[in-house]
Amino acid sequence: MSTSHPQWRTIPGFVRVGICGKTHGAAGEIKLRIDTGREEACLSSPFLFIDIDGSKVPFAIDGMRRTKDLLVSFAEVSDNTAASRFVGREVFLPSDEVDAEPVEVPSDLEFDYLTGMSLHANGEFIGQIEEVREFPQQEMAVVMYQNSEILIPLNETLIVSIDVEAKKIEMLLPDGLLSL
Repeated sequence: MSTSHPQWRTIPGFVRVGICGKTHGAAGEIKLRIDTGREEACLSSPFLFIDIDGSKVPFAIDGMRRTKDLLVSFAEVSDNTAASRFVGREVFLPSDEVDAEPVEVPSDLEFDYLTGMSLHANGEFIGQIEEVREFPQQEMAVVMYQNSEILIPLNETLIVSIDVEAKKIEMLLPDGLLSL
């Protein structure tokens, strides 16, 4: 019996197509934020490659559906605990499956680039910034903290430092904010 090896084993290059957002539901689905012009390639691929510590690791797509967001489930991921390790990680496809031309990711949000960064306050890790939402008064970072989704105001007076290369933001948070 002959076995064929998946094509991805011989492909040298990858193209970023998006980023994993937060988990959805209890069955391990993950919200995907796909870069403009890359959705069709994602929908037609049997695998998505997730950047884990610099390596592009393939995950077989078990299902993909659109609600308000594009949701994906992977064959190897069956619950939210397993899915939560993907939050904020970049998604790639092999370079021969997608146009390699750079794509602009449109955003009207000033702090959208903080998505995926680790948020620290007073030297303590609070959580990953899963997304940035716009509210009438300001933008807010959505962070999972102690199994609850919390909103952190993104205000320049609260931001101590942003290290883009280390994907880390240090903030000075008002007392009691994390217990709301």
